[in-house]
Parts: sequence; structure tokens; C-alpha cells
Amino acid sequence: MRTILVPERLEDETEWIDLPANEAARLRVVQEAVGGYFAPHVLVATNPGLIMLVHEDGPAMGAPVNARASALAGSLHPNGPQMIAIYGTVIVAGLSGVDLTDIPDAAIGKFREFHLLPKVN
Repeated sequence: MRTILVPERLEDETEWIDLPANEAARLRVVQEAVGGYFAPHVLVATNPGLIMLVHEDGPAMGAPVNARASALAGSLHPNGPQMIAIYGTVIVAGLSGVDLTDIPDAAIGKFREFHLLPKVN
């Protein structure tokens, strides 16, 4: 499934990450990308939805605020724009029910707006 990696450092480029279909392999890829155990942060619960996979202990471990991920999360809050702090490198994926999916086409404009759309190789 096609997802987007959003590094914590602004000078690092976002990139497309293809997560494996195999659940155990997908778990390893996500943990490696975010730096450890991760927790879901649902951005949009409706279908198609969006979810961020974030390091569950990011703030406690001193991970920096991810400005791009925080801006995206805050802009998509169901109660209107909010200030939300997201820490560390994250993966953003589509969401259908409880299943991770490709980034939905409907979300591409929002990624472009926040300069999160990876360059095409």
C-alpha cells in the first residue's frame, strides 16, 4: 500500500513508502520508519479516511515537533483548525474502517497544500 513518510526535519524530503501486504513485515517497516513502537493518530475517520502512524513515546523521548505533520493534523481536526503537536517522523496512510489503505486520491490536494507530496522519481 502506498503511504507517505513525513520526516521530522524540515530539510528532509517526504517520500512515498510502499508498505508490505504481510502484517508482520508491515509492522517492521513502520517501526523502523518511526523509530520504535507506534500509535495511530486518526486524521479523518470518514471513508476514505487518513491516519498518521506516530512513535508512541515520541514526546517522552525528546523527539522534535514535526511541523509539517502537525500542520496537516491541525488542519484536518473535525472541530475545525486546531494547534496539534505531532512528534517525530510519521507515516500517513489511507484508512478504510480499521484497515490501512493507499493514500486516497481525494487527499492529494491537501498534501500538496502542506508541501507533503513527495517528488516523483
